[in-house]
Amino acid sequence: MSYKTGRMGMAEGIALVFVLTIPRLFLTAPAEVVDAAGPIGWLIPLFSSITPLIAFWLLVYVLMQTAGDDLFTAAQHFLGPIVGFGIGLFYAVMFLLNAAILLRQFAENTLLTALPLLEFSTAVGLYVLVAAIVIYASIEGLSRAAYIILPFGTVAIIISLLLLFPFYNFYHLFPWQGKGLGTLFKSSILLSGANIGVIALAILAPSFQNLRTIKIAGLFGLGGVALLRTASTLAFVMIFGCGAGREKTLAFFEMVRLVNLSRYLQRVEALFILLWVIVGVLAIAANLYVGMYLITRLFNLPALRPIIPIVCLLIAQIAMIPDDITDVIQLAREFNIIYMNVGLYAIPFLLFIAAFIRRRKRRAGACTAES
Repeated sequence: MSYKTGRMGMAEGIALVFVLTIPRLFLTAPAEVVDAAGPIGWLIPLFSSITPLIAFWLLVYVLMQTAGDDLFTAAQHFLGPIVGFGIGLFYAVMFLLNAAILLRQFAENTLLTALPLLEFSTAVGLYVLVAAIVIYASIEGLSRAAYIILPFGTVAIIISLLLLFPFYNFYHLFPWQGKGLGTLFKSSILLSGANIGVIALAILAPSFQNLRTIKIAGLFGLGGVALLRTASTLAFVMIFGCGAGREKTLAFFEMVRLVNLSRYLQRVEALFILLWVIVGVLAIAANLYVGMYLITRLFNLPALRPIIPIVCLLIAQIAMIPDDITDVIQLAREFNIIYMNVGLYAIPFLLFIAAFIRRRKRRAGACTAES
């Protein structure tokens, strides 16, 4: 069947996690964490990456019990075909809706920052068209393209943060407890849903070399993104503080605009927008691919490529439903806290319990047979 891709290695896995989990750094995530926990909110990206890693490790344990099958097959194996179908459908809808939300946000922000005279529907159409072309090249091609972009993106973010050093005001970090440590930990758990992209490694498990590749890709991919998001949010707090920071909808763009190297080298945000658009397109494409892969598995379709135009057209229409960007931001926040956290915590824990009980019963049966 053509939806079965080739073998991907550790580098492709890390890059896939990178493009699935970092996009919100370029959107409203820094303002959200400052609003949630105050000056200490810069620690939320770090803490909110720990619990997704635990959930991911539970899924790795589940996959170990099924000899390397994917999450959908494991769910059917341990919870039955009907519940397994429901779990697969849940993740398919979640990744597709996440693609629609990212599509709308990146299209809106392109109009706000670079192309204010462009027609809104044209911006949405261009994003989804490029994403469809990327998907057509398969997840292997998408991940390798992301792997090429990964070092340039990481270096660009680090250089941007270093160039912003003259604007850092360390007094903005006080009071260091912000709204309290209790609020910090609660907000970290609630906002962890933004890291659900790491679950894609379990969904696409047969595409990787082995479970060790998946484990290392999840650890380094999510860990690297957590460090970049933590450093960027720390810089954001030191530059804008809590009061002004809560009002910034494009936090990283606002920071890069401050960079002024010399009289002849200004407005470096124009270069940054290129990176920003590339990461956005890859993130939309990766979410669309995971959703379509699950649809193909759920309905036992022989190929994925024929449904690409239909699904992309549907997602573009869904992306244009909200009235304005304020509604989209509110929708993204609720989607993150409610829907994604179910996929991040409840389902992996349920599968782990089922796999653990099945393993205990199998061991007890083996001991009884030997005696």
